[in-house]
Amino acid sequence: MNRRQFLQRSAIATAGLSLPLRPARASVSSADLRFVFVNNYGGWDPTRVFAPEFSNDYVDMEADAEARSVGDVVHV
Repeated sequence: MNRRQFLQRSAIATAGLSLPLRPARASVSSADLRFVFVNNYGGWDPTRVFAPEFSNDYVDMEADAEARSVGDVVHV
């Protein structure tokens, strides 16, 4: 075996080891499947959603916006 054959076979072996033995799939029953609809008018702006900046003059909050929380997460 010469150097070129050694390098080719080493590259093929390395590529083969990096491939998964079987495709990775989540095991979820059809009863657990859900579809989430998100209606987001005007785009997603993290300064308005997850960082409520009511006192910041540089962030234009909507007039009817109010802070709410779910667990420890505060959002608008």
